[in-house]
Amino acid sequence: MAPPAAAVNDWIKKVEEMSNGRVKFTPYWAATLFTSKEALQSYLAGVADCGDFWVGDFPSVFQMNTYQSMPFLGYPSAAVATKIDRELRQKFPVLTQEYQGLKVLYPTCWADEFGWLHTTKTPITKAEQMKGTKFVGLQEFMVQWERNMGAVPVMIPVEDTYTSLERGLVEAEMTGFARIVGGHMTIDLYKNHTKLDRHTRWASTRSFLT
Repeated sequence: MAPPAAAVNDWIKKVEEMSNGRVKFTPYWAATLFTSKEALQSYLAGVADCGDFWVGDFPSVFQMNTYQSMPFLGYPSAAVATKIDRELRQKFPVLTQEYQGLKVLYPTCWADEFGWLHTTKTPITKAEQMKGTKFVGLQEFMVQWERNMGAVPVMIPVEDTYTSLERGLVEAEMTGFARIVGGHMTIDLYKNHTKLDRHTRWASTRSFLT
């Protein structure tokens, strides 16, 4: 079980225990009900009663909440990022209003160091080497930046990341180690890891590799 799923599983057990059995969960893992891209509409339609999703997967819906993807925020930890986010929700109700139709149970933020470029084959150490490279297409702002750099972002469901890398459908990803170690669990497929200047990939199309 992936670490994020294990954390959710622990949360389920705690809620069931605290409710003295009045609340019971039936978990469905690894997109057995719907894909990550279908999560929001599936929750609203009642396909599932609760679950996790990333606001970055739905930028047209959560336009204000995608502030979390802005450059140079400099969060020292996920705990601090989450604390700041919850304080902002208290100060700016529009952030919560974007979740219309949903009840937010535990809003959290990652503070992962996204400044890494991972590849399965050839290491990338210069900007021009990105041209033609097939990247895991994640959030829209990253996809646009990768296109501007000449790369080929491939939009795939999060749950298909491992098999897509394994089969060569994609060959690179720009993200932090927390995602490839604990989230996607793809670290064994990546042979090269290039350190980037922190967050400059969101603000520049040239000077980002070190």
